[in-house]
Amino acid sequence: MRFLRTSVVSVLTAVLLAVTIQTVPASSADKEALRKCDELAASPYDDQRTEPAVFGDMHPAAMEWCERALRAFPDNARIFFQKSLIGRDMRDPTLVDDMLKVVGMGYDAGYAVLGAISEKSKRKKFGGYSYHDLVLLGLEKELTWALVERGKWYEKGYPLQEGEKYPQPKPEEALELYERAADRGYALGAMQAGGLFFKGYFGRDRRADSIPYLKRAGDMGLPIAYQYAADFYLSGNGVEKDEIEALRLVRKSFDAGGTSAWFVIFNIAMDLRVWPKDRQDEALKILCGLQDSPNADPQEFEKLLRSLGRDCNI
Repeated sequence: MRFLRTSVVSVLTAVLLAVTIQTVPASSADKEALRKCDELAASPYDDQRTEPAVFGDMHPAAMEWCERALRAFPDNARIFFQKSLIGRDMRDPTLVDDMLKVVGMGYDAGYAVLGAISEKSKRKKFGGYSYHDLVLLGLEKELTWALVERGKWYEKGYPLQEGEKYPQPKPEEALELYERAADRGYALGAMQAGGLFFKGYFGRDRRADSIPYLKRAGDMGLPIAYQYAADFYLSGNGVEKDEIEALRLVRKSFDAGGTSAWFVIFNIAMDLRVWPKDRQDEALKILCGLQDSPNADPQEFEKLLRSLGRDCNI
């Protein structure tokens, strides 16, 4: 009888412990892991992200934070989605399985990645979905990836359905789709919109109209867009030539992690040696601000100043 009583108590204890575990609110450490995963691994394919999209290489700590977050919130589809993309190549066959799982968890961003994989693999079907299926499904759900993909087809004059004849390019329709994607937070939408003007779809005299779109794409997290905008000011193509504005834009690209920005900055800096003194001083103020950039290399910065024969005591 004593054994039975002990067993009953043990069972009740286990039940109470299980209920307690299920009802314990997330700790501040768990919430911090969730926030850091969102911040460091926010994918451009994810329209529901809580942080600006991360382009290029992920922060080295992204995986660690996302693993912590997923342990704390195992049913969080967004975190599983973000963790699944870290360090993964679109050609990785296991990525398809993960994205099908994401879709099964009810998170639409999985469709966008499946579409991107299909597009890169010569339109293969995945999970029963063709590339065209995924674009149409994405448009129905207003996924920014699908808006940009459909915009590219209008831009290039591709048939919208398999088997159709090739129509003429329709840049107006493409621009509308790109702008919709940009308005929903997709930097590539703004970049593609700027590209329409840069490529001359609306006339060569309107190429500089791409500048606001490129600046917007940069502000939304795509560093290289700042450099494309800077090229206009360096060349005076469609705008008044302004090396100082170009330097400001490339500095923004550098601060945001633009991989080739330092090379452009160095080249502009070498030219400033022949500028008037007041313009040199203005440029040096921008250059000297690089010391505070998280991406600055102190040795490279000192090398730049020595090449100019100047210092930051302006």
